[in-house]
Amino acid sequence: MANDDSRETTTPARQNVSTPADVNSIRDALEVLDQLTYAMLERLHDPSAEIDGDPRSPETRREARRRCREIRAETSQLGLLLYGPEAAIPYRPDDSSGCTETDE
Repeated sequence: MANDDSRETTTPARQNVSTPADVNSIRDALEVLDQLTYAMLERLHDPSAEIDGDPRSPETRREARRRCREIRAETSQLGLLLYGPEAAIPYRPDDSSGCTETDE
C-alpha cells in the first residue's frame, strides 16, 4: 500500500515559537488567528505604519490587506468545517474602523 502522507517528517524550523497560553483547543486557536489577523488588518490600514522601520507603498499595503482578508476568510471556513454553522467564526472583512478605501 502506498503511503500518501505528504507531510514532512522533519522538525519544523520554528519549533521554539510558542502559542498563547489561552489556546487550549482548536476553537481557541481559530479565535486567536481571527483576532491576530484582524489586528494586522487594522495596522495595515494605517498609511504611516512601517514594517521593520520602512514605510511600504500603497500597492504593497493593499496586497497585504488582501492577503490578510484571505487568511481571515480561510480561518472562518475552517471553523465552519470543523464546528458547523452554529460555531463558525463570523467573517467581517469590513469591521475595520480604518477601512475607508476599497481594495479591489
